[in-house]
Amino acid sequence: MIKKYLVGGAVRDQIMGIRTNDFDYVVVGSSPDEMIKLGFKPIGRDFPVFLHPDSHEEYALARTEKKISKGSPNDTTALVGIPKRAGTPPTQVIVNDQVVWANGESASQPDAITFEENNEHYLTFTVQPGSWAFKAAFNK
Repeated sequence: MIKKYLVGGAVRDQIMGIRTNDFDYVVVGSSPDEMIKLGFKPIGRDFPVFLHPDSHEEYALARTEKKISKGSPNDTTALVGIPKRAGTPPTQVIVNDQVVWANGESASQPDAITFEENNEHYLTFTVQPGSWAFKAAFNK
């Protein structure tokens, strides 16, 4: 059975209460041949991504990830944004089981994570190469 799930910026925008016109989907239970038979146009060179025949929205087949390098190059960083809900930041942000943000303030952080900004839509953190699992808790 083919199933589709809304992904990407549209999910973020819905969480933040922002109207969006950009809808992307991941498809489970199909194959590239079946998508083409259903009228989807393949557009992905490296990944199985297709355009819907009528709406022209992107549909990507679920895929397994392959590690192609040993890690991030030295001296690189990434910016991680935790979206707010209706302008309200999370009560707590936890990274790899360590609290890095609590009740509106930056908390102790591993050396490789730096709190950057509390702006209108996001809390942002800079992270060094590594494996990071971010979790956000909100008041109900």
